[in-house]
Amino acid sequence: IKHLEMFPDDAVAWFRLGNCYTQGCDRNIEVRVCFENAILCYKNAISLDSTYFYPYYQAAITSIYLNNNYQSRIYASKAYDLKPRSLEGNYVMGYYYSHIKDYNKSITYFTNAIKYTSSQYDNSRLHQMYLERAIAKSLLYTDFSANSDYRKCLELNPSNQDGLSNYGMFLWNRNDKKNACIIWNKLMQINPSYNIPGMGELRSNLSNVCK
Repeated sequence: IKHLEMFPDDAVAWFRLGNCYTQGCDRNIEVRVCFENAILCYKNAISLDSTYFYPYYQAAITSIYLNNNYQSRIYASKAYDLKPRSLEGNYVMGYYYSHIKDYNKSITYFTNAIKYTSSQYDNSRLHQMYLERAIAKSLLYTDFSANSDYRKCLELNPSNQDGLSNYGMFLWNRNDKKNACIIWNKLMQINPSYNIPGMGELRSNLSNVCK
């Protein structure tokens, strides 16, 4: 904020301030207000540099947090147009389509995100791309089509807690309770307080269910 008082035309600074709001702000400010402030910052960055990829990218994701699918689609499409052959450009489109439950399209974009992984920085996030595609596949198909993607995610990052949680639920829902318990027990060893979504009463009795 201090920097922007002196250099109000700095698009990068507006983007970074937006990230501050997206990632967390003063505890006395409501979360929705934080996201709305972030969007204003991203808009300022875009107005100063219409070719700057990252404000569009983050504005698309933040708009989803605000349940504004229409605006998210606009920002995601613009981000993709700027970087169509990149992990991030395809990821943001895949994320948008997953949110609106168009899993066929989300799988296509996550596949492209994996395809266009090239840099060391991209490689460090590749496990997350496999996880996102696995989740989309598991929601679209009732068979084990997502299994190889879950396994690839955990091969690249065995400590991916969301990966362990989702893979366990995937196996449980397909009546492979033995392997689901193996996966969840690994998760509990890493983070005993992890709250597995969709577990309900089962979470508190996991030790009894997965003997």
